[in-house]
Amino acid sequence: MFDPKCTWSTVNLLANHALSNHLGYRTLDPNFSYVILPGAQVEAQVAAYKFSNVSFDLMPSVYNLACSLDPDAHLVSIRTAQELDLFTCRHYVEQEVKRPMRFMKKFSGETEIDGHKETTDTFYNCRLLLPNTAFAMEPNPNLTATLGKGGIYSVKVKDFIADFKAKITADPWFELKGPALSPEEIAAQLTQEAVCPPEEVVRTYRSAIKL
Repeated sequence: MFDPKCTWSTVNLLANHALSNHLGYRTLDPNFSYVILPGAQVEAQVAAYKFSNVSFDLMPSVYNLACSLDPDAHLVSIRTAQELDLFTCRHYVEQEVKRPMRFMKKFSGETEIDGHKETTDTFYNCRLLLPNTAFAMEPNPNLTATLGKGGIYSVKVKDFIADFKAKITADPWFELKGPALSPEEIAAQLTQEAVCPPEEVVRTYRSAIKL
C-alpha cells in the first residue's frame, strides 16, 4: 500500500523531513516518487503540472519541470569521489534513443490518498543485465565543496543530459563493457523477459499532491 502523504522514502532523508513536516508536493509514482519543495513564486506551476505514471518517463517528468522552471537547474549530491553517480535522468535519454538494454516492466499495487484506495499500475524502465557485462564509470560531476571524506558535487542538468545523449547515440553500449553477446543472443534474452516496449505502455497523467 502506497500512501504518498505518509509512506516514507527509503533513500532520502530530505524527502522524509518534508513528509513529516507536510512541506511541498509529492508525485504519485510508488516506485520513484519525488518530493518537490517549490518557492512561492512557482508553487502554482508545480501544483498544476501533470506527471506521467511511468518512472523516469521522457515527459512530463521531474526533469522537464525542473528545466522549465530554471534553464540552469543543477543536480547536487553529497558523496565521495569514488562512488558511481547514479543519475536517473539518464533514463530519459535511454528511452529517447530506444537503447537495447532497457525494457518496461509493470508493477501493480494499491494507492491510498485521504482514505480512498485504488489499484494502480506503474512502469519502470528496467535495465537488462546480460552475462559478462559490467558497468563503465561515467565522468564525475564537479566538486563544489569538500565535506569530510567526500564532498558536495554538482552538475548542470542540461549539460549532463546533452553529454550523455551524445555518448550513447555514438555507442549504445557506452555504459557497459561490451557488447559481450551477439544481437541474436540479446534478442533471445529479451524474449525471456517480461518485455513491454515503451510504445505499448498506457500512460496516465496526474498532478502531485500537496503534503
